[in-house]
Amino acid sequence: MNVIRMQNAEGRGPYVGYEGPAWADEPHDEGNGHPSPLDDGFQSHIINVLGTEWLCGFKDYDQAYAWFSEVEIEMLAALGFHLCEREAKQIMEGDHQILFLPA
Repeated sequence: MNVIRMQNAEGRGPYVGYEGPAWADEPHDEGNGHPSPLDDGFQSHIINVLGTEWLCGFKDYDQAYAWFSEVEIEMLAALGFHLCEREAKQIMEGDHQILFLPA
């Protein structure tokens, strides 16, 4: 099955290695509908997936566009990040995002 992910050419997501997303036009936190995986329903699974091949993504483009604003998508594109389709072997679905195991 295919899922949507914001990533760069190396497959890295925009949150990895950043102190806080300078590209965000609003805070990306639970109060603004951008919860961390821990706060998005993955509490019982987070210990098993941290530090593994599991990645954050979205079930469809609608969910991705609800997460990232047009301005953020443009700013991320300037930094080399783009929404793309990825094949997933397994998915865990939260309220705002998914965790997936790439195929």
